[in-house]
Amino acid sequence: MSNIFLELLIVLFWGNGNSRVVDSASDLIKTKEYIPAASMLSPYVKEHQNNGKAVFLLSLAYYDLAWWDSIIAISDRIEQKKSPEWADANFMLGIAYYKKFEPAYAVKYIYNSAIDSARVKRAFDWLKKYFNIPKLMMNFNDIDDEKPVGIFNSTDNIKAVGEFRKGLSMGLMNSNIKLKLTDKSDNPNISILVGPYLSQQCTGCVVNVFKAFRPVLCPLAEDVRIPVLGPFVPLNREIGLELVKGVDYFSGKLGYLNYGIMYDCKDPIAVSGFKLLKQVILAYNANISRVIPFTKDSTYVLAELDSSDIEQLDVLFVLGRTDFTLTVFTSMRREYQDIPIFVFSRWKSITVRQNLTVLDSIYFAAPPFKRNDLLKLEEDKYDFSSRYSDVNGVPPTFFALRGYDVGKILSKIYMQNEQLSAADFWNKLYNMQYYNGISGNFVFRDDIKLLKMYMFKNGKITEYKED
Repeated sequence: MSNIFLELLIVLFWGNGNSRVVDSASDLIKTKEYIPAASMLSPYVKEHQNNGKAVFLLSLAYYDLAWWDSIIAISDRIEQKKSPEWADANFMLGIAYYKKFEPAYAVKYIYNSAIDSARVKRAFDWLKKYFNIPKLMMNFNDIDDEKPVGIFNSTDNIKAVGEFRKGLSMGLMNSNIKLKLTDKSDNPNISILVGPYLSQQCTGCVVNVFKAFRPVLCPLAEDVRIPVLGPFVPLNREIGLELVKGVDYFSGKLGYLNYGIMYDCKDPIAVSGFKLLKQVILAYNANISRVIPFTKDSTYVLAELDSSDIEQLDVLFVLGRTDFTLTVFTSMRREYQDIPIFVFSRWKSITVRQNLTVLDSIYFAAPPFKRNDLLKLEEDKYDFSSRYSDVNGVPPTFFALRGYDVGKILSKIYMQNEQLSAADFWNKLYNMQYYNGISGNFVFRDDIKLLKMYMFKNGKITEYKED
């Protein structure tokens, strides 16, 4: 039995209150007597389907016997509940489906097991190890003929989706790309799919999407950990990579150990980033000494800080995308001159830098860029905002900006061919590596080497050269 399952046995045999059958079977598994344990548990599980520990132990016994069909046979009893025993039963079921060459269901159940930080790491490590999506997609060049791009007809968050579509239409202006509205994530008459738009929709349709083996652009997905979910291409993945790059720089290269984290607890991206950041920091054997959640109404957040709390930190990460987040980290810079502060790369814009003179020693990670690139992006953003306002009567939101960028990305990929197969599309997107848009950066590979470390110094951006 592998180390990961030995750890499960040690950690996940919860408390009291189980029947004598379950406790006896647990003892048998600990001594590697899997067939007697399975024989004991099988009839018990039929009568006690709500006993999560019994179901997990039975699936564990079947796993060690390599009885994959037996695990799948009890799949109707393995529920998706946010409790350790059910989560681990889902994990076993995912592995069984993987062994039976059913990747769609493998991804679904492995992802269902990720209910806490330890299980998230276990699930995502496993998925990254066994699902190399770019290579996998290249094996399916003939799955789709030349078909239009599908636009997922989402009814969730209608306002945000409507703004996104308006921006998308403007981004596709003057292109020959054909679009098709669809209610089905596995529609066979499309080549790729833009949407589902939100994180929960990604997880809900993973089986259908994975079966279809087509790229799915997720422009508004808020969970920065989604990149390993099959063929999904979450266009917010740069946030997670920025955080990993930051920790790799401060701990991996500089040896920093004491972190502070301030995050906007009303911003889904910041909250998701905070969860990921905790795991990354611990993976580098560093410590989180101070966590400070805030919202735009947290006028007290800085006043309540004890200087000794901050001065003991090696580095402070401030996570958020709102203007109040900008106020928070600039105020921190004024108050605490020496501590390095790491922020999201969106704050590198010319407009922000022109209005602030306190951005010294504030770090961020981003794909490579030059000053002229930023000037061009500012011009493009102003031009788009003016045109959008003229047409719609209101300024564009972040969702509209995001839609415009996605339109430009699609136009860039389809520059040479009006239509492509799903595998061809994935290959071109993967080889593009990254895209700097008016709504922020887009990174199409899970590789922190694509990002550079930058720092504001004397009003200018300085790149840190890496060996």
